[in-house]
Order: sequence, then C-alpha cells, then structure tokens
Amino acid sequence: MSVAKVNEEKVKVGFKTRLILVEQSNLDTPEEDSEAIAKCFQITRRYAEFSGAVMVLHEKFPLEGVDGLMLQLQDEVEKVILKMAAVFHNRKDQLIFLINNYDMMLSVLSVS
Repeated sequence: MSVAKVNEEKVKVGFKTRLILVEQSNLDTPEEDSEAIAKCFQITRRYAEFSGAVMVLHEKFPLEGVDGLMLQLQDEVEKVILKMAAVFHNRKDQLIFLINNYDMMLSVLSVS
C-alpha cells in the first residue's frame, strides 16, 4: 500500500470519527445550560479548525471523497448549532447564539 493511500485512509477515518462524535454529542438540554452551550462552542471551534486544516491539505494533496465527507460533517455541525439555538426561548438570544457560532467559525477559517 502506498503512502498516499495510507494517508487517504487516515483522513477518512478522522472524518468518520468526527462525524460520529458530532452525531453523538449529547446536547439535549431543556434549559439554557451554560455547560452545554460551551460544549457547542467547542464543537464548532474544533470543526472550523479541522475544516481549515483539511482544506489546506486538500488543495495540495487532493483526496477522493473528501468533499463529500466535508459536506456530511458540515451538515452534522449545522444540526448541532441549530438544535442548541432552539434551547433559547427568546428569538433574539437564538440569533445571537447563531451569529456568535458562525462568527467564531469564520474567524478560525480565515486564519487557515
């Protein structure tokens, strides 16, 4: 097995691991729980850092299937963010939460 093939498999395993972690993140809280909100920020920050790293690698060493895996991961992270925003009863608080998460992701990705 070539080095490129081994690296491709490692990237795919990394994606699948992150997908599972995001899917299984237990953020179901009936109230505005600061610990769950902090956990959501951690998920979105790690997603942004991982996505930025993968985008840089993918530009230099294109890997088959990475685009599809990135879309899956993006969908799962978006579901988590929207689910957590729904915890807030006030629409203004929901929007602030969403804006803060997306702003943080954009800030991290712009550094990549």
